[in-house]
Amino acid sequence: MLQHVESVNRAVDLFEARGPFDAQQIRRNAERFRPERFRAEFQAIMETAYSAFQHGENPERAVMGLAGIGVGEGTG
Repeated sequence: MLQHVESVNRAVDLFEARGPFDAQQIRRNAERFRPERFRAEFQAIMETAYSAFQHGENPERAVMGLAGIGVGEGTG
């Protein structure tokens, strides 16, 4: 879809009207997506799921427990 100059200008105006932006807050949020953090958290998930599987437990339930998220009784 072709965007018209007016549409782009309006989008930029709406975005800028939301400011001012907190650079420290933006940085803290971006830190959540660092490759090192992703690798560590992904490894923890995989190890937790595999351990649960080896012990005859529900891997999904075990992984959700890492984040404190409950899994419904009807799963797996």
